[in-house]
Amino acid sequence: MSVVQRHRKPSVLEAALRLQGFFRRRLLPLRISPMQAAILLHLDRHPRCTLVDLASALYLNPVSMGVNVLVVIRRGWASKTRTSENQRIVQLELMAAGKVLVKRVKQSIRSAKVPLPSREWRKAA
Repeated sequence: MSVVQRHRKPSVLEAALRLQGFFRRRLLPLRISPMQAAILLHLDRHPRCTLVDLASALYLNPVSMGVNVLVVIRRGWASKTRTSENQRIVQLELMAAGKVLVKRVKQSIRSAKVPLPSREWRKAA
């Protein structure tokens, strides 16, 4: 007895996971994760943003974001400073190495053919 699989449209979650896998493979030669790339790209667009703002923008809680940001800081791609007005507020800023890496990330993503879902699927979602 053979099992016939129907070709169903991917769910939103399946499409998101496929895109994440696609970007993970594109970023592999740069030795950077999609989350690290997202942090650097956000810092590029929003210089000196706070850790809380970054966490909110990327839909993570500040504690989880703090763990991810520490990796970016340890690799020398960004720095953190505390504001003089409130020592609890941490501001983040790209360093020179981070700016170079942002350019490489953008170039890698621009040169790729992103596997977007078909128009029919997007209309149904």
